[in-house]
Amino acid sequence: MGGYAFVIKGSVEGEYYNLFKNITRDTPNRARIVTSKGEILKMSWGPNDKRVTLPAERYQILVKDFINYTQKVDKPWESSESLFHYFGLNIIEVFLRGAQRNDNPEPEFYIQLNFRGCSGMCETSSAMGTHWAKLWFDKNKTRLVQEYFSKLGFVLSDEQGGFNEKFSFLPIGKLGYARYNPNWLYDTDNEMGYSRVFQVDGAVTDALHKNGTFKQFSLLLDKHYSELMKDRKHTCKVHAFNY
Repeated sequence: MGGYAFVIKGSVEGEYYNLFKNITRDTPNRARIVTSKGEILKMSWGPNDKRVTLPAERYQILVKDFINYTQKVDKPWESSESLFHYFGLNIIEVFLRGAQRNDNPEPEFYIQLNFRGCSGMCETSSAMGTHWAKLWFDKNKTRLVQEYFSKLGFVLSDEQGGFNEKFSFLPIGKLGYARYNPNWLYDTDNEMGYSRVFQVDGAVTDALHKNGTFKQFSLLLDKHYSELMKDRKHTCKVHAFNY
């Protein structure tokens, strides 16, 4: 399936916390722990930690809130509209998970917003989704705590950690976004015509291959935008062209 995820760090209260913390090595790997309400906690053992997936049905409301946020963007570019269409295709999953390292006396919990990569067909859109999720979270943190997290029993960590945006993004009109990576491995004259430093969704690649314009498109990206992207962290609405 592939894809990328945006993580919100915090802690959970009550029975979830107690059940997970008290799991010992006597508990079989991939055991199902049943709460007093009949909910299922799915746990597993790693080499150096234990992990759990908690019931997250009540957390799915965050997807709607996120999509509402993107729909309020004033006069979105064509690239953004394409991305927002992807968001609305039921491709965002919310998980509530925890982990506790063997050398840590306290477990750590987090909300995970997964953006499906659709087996590579939407991998770039998935990566871009985590960027938009950070914008949503940073701008609405106080409101999210008041409306959702406090009622769900999820306490935000003071330190959310750095958000590692490994890639920059270039708007490419109705085709969505191209992801820039200066460490890409393709040569200029590779047989399939891939860009040296840009990657687009597999769905875009397939469509351009079918109409015979993919190599021309890749050369255009490299020639006109590779130098521009060297000096930009990301350009989600900074520079665009229609193709």
